[in-house]
Amino acid sequence: MVDPNAPELLAALKTFANEIQEILNNGEQDAETGPIAAKQKQYMFLDLAVAKLLRTIGRPGAAEPFLSSADAWRDVTERKIQPRLFKVEKIDKHAPAKRGRKFDPTETQRIRAYLCVGIQYLIASGVKEDKAVKFVARNYKTQFQNLLLPKSDLVKSIKSWLEQFATYADTNVDALSIYKDGMGQLDEDKKSVGGDLRRYGENMIGATAFKAAQVIKV
Repeated sequence: MVDPNAPELLAALKTFANEIQEILNNGEQDAETGPIAAKQKQYMFLDLAVAKLLRTIGRPGAAEPFLSSADAWRDVTERKIQPRLFKVEKIDKHAPAKRGRKFDPTETQRIRAYLCVGIQYLIASGVKEDKAVKFVARNYKTQFQNLLLPKSDLVKSIKSWLEQFATYADTNVDALSIYKDGMGQLDEDKKSVGGDLRRYGENMIGATAFKAAQVIKV
């Protein structure tokens, strides 16, 4: 965590203020062609700027809600789907549910990517894929169940996610970027941490499970 009186904090705040002003200025220009979409994208960049500042000053946990909010705005403006955060809660729980395919929000796919990277760490340490997946299902079933559609099997779903990311079949750019960056870091860690790969993987999976637990269940 950055010392409140440290020069780094003042520099971070100055950078943050400049980024905010630039976002607001760009939003005013974009509003000439699409005011609603421009405002939505503006909120996305504002959330990302706050998250960046919080991470810079050593508060990554506090940055997570702003990243989730940015993911939701991205789903609206770029992917044209309704994110969980903007879901209108059903007052009558006994009313019949609407039918049709549900798209996976960016927040969900981002968490899946982190999970798959963590599992790849376990595999790189010598753990068989099947055993690694069952480790997740046994220890974090409740948390990761939030990422599934009703009645979906967690073990089968995780194996499907692993295959999608390994073949770059996932269509979400942000999630794929997280996976690729994670695999690049894994290659580096293979050279430096050696026997600690399993511990790294288990810690990563545990941290990802915490994020999954915060996801709003549909």
